[in-house]
Amino acid sequence: MGKETNLLEELDIRFIVDGKGNKKEVIISYDKFKELMQVIEDHIFLHSPEIQEQIKQSEEDIKAGRYMKVKGSEIDKLLEWLDEGEK
Repeated sequence: MGKETNLLEELDIRFIVDGKGNKKEVIISYDKFKELMQVIEDHIFLHSPEIQEQIKQSEEDIKAGRYMKVKGSEIDKLLEWLDEGEK
């Protein structure tokens, strides 16, 4: 349990245990809580059916050559190209 203990201490995660030593509750800092909530929200977002469909469509577009490589200075060119695709 040495590696687990070191990792938990490094992440500032603490447990409340009962009289038998069973873990019953977890204590984490508010910053760690916010970080974990962001991970959960990102996971839910990325695995939503709508986003999965957009990712699938994007992959199909790339395979079919429907993309454009641009440099930062060519952003206007890209936007025009995207507008043409919507017509």
